[in-house]
Amino acid sequence: MISIEKYKVIVGEDNVHHMEILLLFLEDLTDIEVVAEVGDGEELVKQTLKRKPDFLLVDISMPKIDGLSAIKECMKVLPHLKVIFITGYSEYAVDAFDVSAIDYIVKPIESVRLLRAIEKVKQAIHATNSNDLESAHRLSIKQGRCHYFIDKIDILFLEKVEHAVHIHTKDKILKTTETLEHFDKMIGKAFLRTHRSYIVNTQHLDFIERSGKTFLVHFKDYDKHAYVSSQGWKKHFKER
Repeated sequence: MISIEKYKVIVGEDNVHHMEILLLFLEDLTDIEVVAEVGDGEELVKQTLKRKPDFLLVDISMPKIDGLSAIKECMKVLPHLKVIFITGYSEYAVDAFDVSAIDYIVKPIESVRLLRAIEKVKQAIHATNSNDLESAHRLSIKQGRCHYFIDKIDILFLEKVEHAVHIHTKDKILKTTETLEHFDKMIGKAFLRTHRSYIVNTQHLDFIERSGKTFLVHFKDYDKHAYVSSQGWKKHFKER
């Protein structure tokens, strides 16, 4: 049996009749799964943060919290959330696109118009996933006014120097005001926090030698070294 990729959606609409129309439209789409139906902005925020859908289909005018304000709350936690707004008032269009809405549909809703909006959402989801895959292999490094993009495999080690982090590759050293903790969360299993001031890429290790109470990490074809604390040695290398 062929498995169909399902896109999870939450529908937010306080008008019962309009909600029924939307659900009837979505029912015919085999790759769309409605994971929640909500009638006010507070419930929209609650269900979105709980279920983490692929996109939202939301009326702007809803009780308790309006759709725009609810989406802003959701995006504080889910910044890549995709949204299609539905409303009876065209003057909200500018506000809707200020929160990066994928599309904006004015009632009455036509099936062709809704399908077109959903296709745009699917394309946006795939684009975001492609970027996430790319970021799994590359790092964006901010240095001054510039952003440099480097492959993680090319990094030898990261070094904290005063209030900056120096990122060592064989070709260059990039300096950024980001913290080691910032990079420690995103660089992958090959990298070890060997010292409070160093993160080392084990794929480039040549040898490690004792130097007093710490250890020096040497890299292939590179004349600078990193450090391993005695605690880091016990944690990462002693039992190897």
